[in-house]
Amino acid sequence: MPNWFHEIYVKNAAIYQPVLEAGLKTAPDEARGLSKIFSKYGVKKGSRVLDVSCGIGRHSINLAKLGYEVVGYDLSPYFLRTARNLAKKARAKNIRFVQGDTSNLSKILGGESKFDAIICMDSSFMRDKRSEEIALLRAMRKLAKEKCILVIETFNRELYIKQFQHFWIQSFPRNIERHSFFQPYDHKKKRYGAEWRFYKRQRDKSLKHLLSLRFEARAQSKEDLKSLVRRTGWRCLRNYGSVSRLERFSPDSFHIVMICGTK
Repeated sequence: MPNWFHEIYVKNAAIYQPVLEAGLKTAPDEARGLSKIFSKYGVKKGSRVLDVSCGIGRHSINLAKLGYEVVGYDLSPYFLRTARNLAKKARAKNIRFVQGDTSNLSKILGGESKFDAIICMDSSFMRDKRSEEIALLRAMRKLAKEKCILVIETFNRELYIKQFQHFWIQSFPRNIERHSFFQPYDHKKKRYGAEWRFYKRQRDKSLKHLLSLRFEARAQSKEDLKSLVRRTGWRCLRNYGSVSRLERFSPDSFHIVMICGTK
């Protein structure tokens, strides 16, 4: 797993968590979209679902409320404490959370019954190296039943290139702002670089600097992602541009939502 994952999601999880909290509003619609995908491919209510890199459990909890048996898996103990508290407040049943690095995914969960569906949402699939992406896909394949559905959501590289913006400001709960500085996509290395600067907006409107982090990661096109999943024991079934609306994927879609099945 990339070192910057540990830096932002473990060492500085409290600073990053408002970014995840901002997604709580859309999570119920996204969970309903996932449920429609599951139903389309024969994954019924009550089936076992694994949420890889679940964060604060926004998808896990809503899927559990829809009737699935869910395991949320994440690197961050801080996020998982929040996830357990949110699940308790939502009275979500048939859900539990497990802490671990994705490099140990199949080892930690390998002794359990296998899963009917696996999800890896909100660009959690991003890695520094192609070999790490392949390792993650293979680990998920080991945990899959023979008729398992895998849903990968990641941002669309082609849109990043087409609508490149060097600087971007986003606001999140608790008066947190993220100022993002992006580098053009490197076609040779097949990766992009960025710097995140986190600030807290004070009462006097000034900004208090909290954290700066530079990182690089691979970015996927639809065809790149297809190639990866096919070589790791999965087959591509369908693509969407949004998991909540299940709209058809286009080069202008912000996300790639790839639906995969076991061979």
